[in-house]
Amino acid sequence: MKVDLGNHRKARIDMLPLIDIVFLLLVFFIYAMLSMAVHHALPVALPVSSTGSEKDPGVLLFADNSITYQTLYGVIDQIKMAGISRLSLECERQP
Repeated sequence: MKVDLGNHRKARIDMLPLIDIVFLLLVFFIYAMLSMAVHHALPVALPVSSTGSEKDPGVLLFADNSITYQTLYGVIDQIKMAGISRLSLECERQP
């Protein structure tokens, strides 16, 4: 008596899920090793800026043709007497 076992298929192993897990483990261990690494560096004395924090305050003065030169120079003198050394003048362009 002959027993029919049906179609004889070869067993197949899916490799894609295994490859996904291996790559995830690889990424995890690389990240874990990088976070545990201690970086040793030589001590460096960084320079300190002396001009960055001691900047003189500045004034931007808007003037147009409606004021006289006498008024303008009076305002400039008052600004200089207040101890401000940086002064910029600006006016509107005429079309």
